[in-house]
Amino acid sequence: MEPDAIPPAPKWQPSVTSVFSWHQQQERQNELEQELAKTREELQAMQALLEDLPSLFEDKFRQRLQPMLDQQQRLLSDNANLRQHLLQLQPGSDTGAQRLLLPQQEP
Repeated sequence: MEPDAIPPAPKWQPSVTSVFSWHQQQERQNELEQELAKTREELQAMQALLEDLPSLFEDKFRQRLQPMLDQQQRLLSDNANLRQHLLQLQPGSDTGAQRLLLPQQEP
């Protein structure tokens, strides 16, 4: 071998630019993977919320319906009390007069 011989240059030499570019690509890939993981978590949370929506609407409906049901029960009770009071105020036991004063009661 000759002492003055220069070895051939490698066919590919990593340059600072290519290493920097590779590093940027790796960072971008990591960012995208993190964003994908975050998006998947958000999707799971939204799917869980969608599964809970029917029960949430039912609960809200019951909350709004309950005061009306309570009022209906009070009105039915008041109606029964008034009917009883009216029957007590009527003289005698004439059923014909009762029919005139009281409308037909539904079962």
